[in-house]
Amino acid sequence: MGGLKKRVGELAQRLYRALPAGGRRGVSAIIHGETDAQRRLVERVRTLRAGSLGVPGEGDQLGGSLLHPHRAEIATSFDAHAHLEDLRGRIVEVLSEGTVPVHELPGVRPCVLVVSDNDWSRAWTLLAGDPRTRSLWAAEGRRRAVPVSDAAEAPAGAECLLFRRLVAPGGHVLADESMHVCLERWSEVTQRGVRRVDGGEHEIGTLLRGELEPNGYASELSPAVRATLVPGTDAVRLPSIDAVTEPVDLVYTWVDGSDLAWLEKRARWEGTGFTVDAQLASRFVSHDELRYSLRSVEMYANWFNHLYLVTDAQVPEWLNREHPRLTVVDHRDLFTEDEVPLFNSHAIESRLHHIPGLSERFIYLNDDVFFGSTVWPEDFYTGAGQARFFPSRATIDPGPSRPDDVSVTSAAKNNRDLLERALGRTITTKLKHTPHAQLVSLLNELEERFPEVFEGNVRARFRSHTDHSVVSGLAQRYGAATGRAVVSRIAYNYADISRPDIEQVLARWLRSRQFAVFCLNDTGTALDDAKAKAFDAYLRRYFPVASGFEL
Repeated sequence: MGGLKKRVGELAQRLYRALPAGGRRGVSAIIHGETDAQRRLVERVRTLRAGSLGVPGEGDQLGGSLLHPHRAEIATSFDAHAHLEDLRGRIVEVLSEGTVPVHELPGVRPCVLVVSDNDWSRAWTLLAGDPRTRSLWAAEGRRRAVPVSDAAEAPAGAECLLFRRLVAPGGHVLADESMHVCLERWSEVTQRGVRRVDGGEHEIGTLLRGELEPNGYASELSPAVRATLVPGTDAVRLPSIDAVTEPVDLVYTWVDGSDLAWLEKRARWEGTGFTVDAQLASRFVSHDELRYSLRSVEMYANWFNHLYLVTDAQVPEWLNREHPRLTVVDHRDLFTEDEVPLFNSHAIESRLHHIPGLSERFIYLNDDVFFGSTVWPEDFYTGAGQARFFPSRATIDPGPSRPDDVSVTSAAKNNRDLLERALGRTITTKLKHTPHAQLVSLLNELEERFPEVFEGNVRARFRSHTDHSVVSGLAQRYGAATGRAVVSRIAYNYADISRPDIEQVLARWLRSRQFAVFCLNDTGTALDDAKAKAFDAYLRRYFPVASGFEL
């Protein structure tokens, strides 16, 4: 039976791939209930059920499927970190005021709150009855989530995920089960004679984790330790050795490729020697990605210290320049009059570490890179101060740099050649198109040791086959060779927005929301109307609420 099912599935995939692009889009939309007719039907059924049978949950927005609709609360702004802290705070307040001792495990993500099995039922009675928490949802194992207020009794299991359903005014998801606090029930030692695994006896009042998954902090909490883990106490909690405690800035580079003055200026400087793709208009076309990338920052990475936007005398008309954590940096703040104008990102990137006031740790982003879910400073740096980087499986052509190489390839080859000459080490792969963590001290050292690399980049107004990619390749590999950068992993994906099936890809990404970061790159092919609309709709649905960076 399994073999037949597999063959049928393979046949269906072949038939699907044989369809023209438009046919694949239609089939995919029908399968996933994404046609306009299906959406109208779902909305109609939800409305009917809300009026007759009722829909679980609290809030003014109907969501969910035909069979399992639910209500959600509407939010006009969203910060995942603030949301999680608010969620934790609500639960702690309600339980603490109800005299249920609750213990927060420090440094554990997602947040884990522990209560004694003696208090488990009372804890749920409090959560279900208090206005601050009755709108929460509870998910236990593989069972379907239910509103806390509808729970007839405390969960039978030893852990439960508590979360809120939040949507933007248009109904697009902001928060669901993926952003939760884990409430765990640990067994309490109530008599002497309970043996410790490593010898001796547990004190009366000790909480034991039991069969729950390891949390990276503790499997038992003695009475003395319990006292230090009660939120609101004066106990000193030192940061983990893995924690990043120093400020981390963000740096964006941006150009408005539709600006007529900028286009005229670029035209005057064309033809000075450049790679095949150096003058692709798409390299400078704005699809309003910056607006949505900044929304992704506020939604998922709002722990940043300060954000610097580096531009060529351009500012998006929608940008709120009064944002207290934003500084717009003009190219003339970093380059001399003889060096500007520049149309080469490798050149511009070579001076980012000279931004006045920039923190030692900063993350460099292009506007086509987005945070797709909650991220933390530790995703990009170690507690020891090393920068994390994310190698790709894409290999670097072993041959020498050639004038007809695309710029990313020639720059990678030049990076490799420099490392081989200077360090006697080589590299074979490129880096993923992610946010790139940097260290100012490392970049200063690179510039002091290899001034010709930085000077050569700046001399190339357009991308050139002599370029080095300093902040998206060279710094990471040099840092790894000298102990200041480490290979790491992050949930990531990449798509060229001109690929034939981009509409299906974006629909799939929107459904799953499984990536911490993603890149939507424009590699030069003009978008037809369908692709352009799909791209715009995807960004609006994934990042549906305006950020503080917008007027």
